[in-house]
Amino acid sequence: MKHFLIYALSHICADLLKRLRWKNGIKCPYCGSSNVVKNGRYGKFKEFHKYKCKACSKNFNDKTATLFANSKIPIYLWFGFFFLFFIIHISFRKGRLILKISIFTLRKMFFRTVERWRELAHQKFYGEVEMDEKYIKAGYKGQRGKPKLFGRKPRKRGPKGKPGRGTWSDDKIPVVSIVMRGKEKKKRLICVRDVSCWTLRGVAMENICYGSKVYTDERRGYNLIPYEREVVEHGSREYAKGKAHVNNCENLHSLLYLFVEVHRGVNKEYLQKYLDGFIISHQVWNLGFLEGMEKLLKIAIYKISS
Repeated sequence: MKHFLIYALSHICADLLKRLRWKNGIKCPYCGSSNVVKNGRYGKFKEFHKYKCKACSKNFNDKTATLFANSKIPIYLWFGFFFLFFIIHISFRKGRLILKISIFTLRKMFFRTVERWRELAHQKFYGEVEMDEKYIKAGYKGQRGKPKLFGRKPRKRGPKGKPGRGTWSDDKIPVVSIVMRGKEKKKRLICVRDVSCWTLRGVAMENICYGSKVYTDERRGYNLIPYEREVVEHGSREYAKGKAHVNNCENLHSLLYLFVEVHRGVNKEYLQKYLDGFIISHQVWNLGFLEGMEKLLKIAIYKISS
């Protein structure tokens, strides 16, 4: 019975992948030609097709140039990974018990998905944009070899951290949040070393188009941002002044805390990847299972530019 279920799941997941990837016809991932012919099957249960391009004479298959290419993880486990880690969001330890995959492999799958998503999300924001900062407690959790540098064993949980603001060296990492208002409501989180004027200026110039209008709080670090700017003074208990507010960023921060808490602390060297993973999860949370999986599969089949 177990083998039958695995066989059925493998074919169902493979069919979903092929329908989404080849919905506009089968095209060669190398030259883009549609002059291709089938050239056999492959896979443990023969669930995938092989193809040959008559234009460039190269062979490819349903997984070529996708996140699943050259992966030893079965396709049905990849689908289960997407559901568990991006739609309902669980920790790596719980995922290991459910999927029967090691924590190190799950973490690699998570990071590979995030890196592919970053290729899709490199566009700058425009129009009305909010910008704010939050501080996340993160240290060198669980890294091997670190006792030689710090004179202590690696932490199994996150550091206690100091109250208030901090920097990279204090294990209180500043995270800059940027939210574009409008129908799209794009969101981005950037991990930085500090929140000095020049750091925040660089973050704004890398992620926001010229001519945009930026809404921030009264922090002096935002004074060098070279855009039209409106300020809301939180120190005077002013949280909204017409269109001037950063409430969308504050909402994002409250959800980010819950996301990081699941992992019982994260390593600050990989904090940016966790932040990107949170943005992916945030985009698919309210879409439902089918639409959420479709969005995740679009990330998986996206061809990374060489």
